[in-house]
Amino acid sequence: MFGIGKSKKEKYEERANKGDRDAQCELAVLYQFGREGVPQNEAEALKWFRRAAEQGQTEAAGYVGSYYEYGRGGVSVDYYEAAKWYAVSANGGWGGPMFNLGRLYEQGKGVPKDLSEAIRLYKLAAKKGDEDAKKRLKALGV
Repeated sequence: MFGIGKSKKEKYEERANKGDRDAQCELAVLYQFGREGVPQNEAEALKWFRRAAEQGQTEAAGYVGSYYEYGRGGVSVDYYEAAKWYAVSANGGWGGPMFNLGRLYEQGKGVPKDLSEAIRLYKLAAKKGDEDAKKRLKALGV
């Protein structure tokens, strides 16, 4: 059995089951995209993203937000939940979730409609290099 080691899934799974939030996030990514021989399974991905996010893994929180925003992984569309998880991720410094939360504020989905807050979030996301935020600011004439 020389040269045969554990797969990425097995390595992540072992650490994830011990509570390693980063391994939980990595395992979720494998399930979300069907990578490394792992079959795509959005419900399983959401399970692991949520576990990681509940332990403060802010990247995972952004993924959880997207599952609620688009009703994927076995959950219904819930803009309030999406905004909650995007805010956790944005507070962790992630540009994409900053943009997504700004979009929800601009549209008044799950949060009060607030263009000023949307623009503030778009600017923060743009500083992080988020291209969608840059385009949205330009479209708004900011």
